Amino acid sequence: MFHVKHCRWRGRCSGCRVGLAGGVGGPGTGSGRVDAIGYRPGELHVGECKGGTSAKIGTYEVDGVKVEQGSAAYVGDRLATDVDFHQKMRENPELWEAIKDGRITVHSDIAIARSGNAGKIDFKTVPIELDPAHIARIDQAIKGY
Repeated sequence: MFHVKHCRWRGRCSGCRVGLAGGVGGPGTGSGRVDAIGYRPGELHVGECKGGTSAKIGTYEVDGVKVEQGSAAYVGDRLATDVDFHQKMRENPELWEAIKDGRITVHSDIAIARSGNAGKIDFKTVPIELDPAHIARIDQAIKGY
């Protein structure tokens, strides 16, 4: 849910569903970006979307260590490099402060679509904690250092 008075992100209220932020990530966006991001009061959801021939969770190197896509280390690294996310946080500094101090829980969401059938999408969401080093990197990027 994106409440206009709280955030300047695009989206619409739809019951308790998480709305997607406009202009952040997306299919085919490429390296250094998140696939999808959403917010509802108290929760930031960072999505990893897999489909077709890449419908499995892979590994990715973060700080010299291989980690699984969707892990806390992976999400932290993606958020530290996604310039669209940094811009959204510049536009919503109170949201970023709430994420940093833990008032907003970060969730890693993984959606795997092995076929074109929307009824056969495997989805899981897990609350995660961002590493303080990733928070510092994100903070620096938001501030433009």
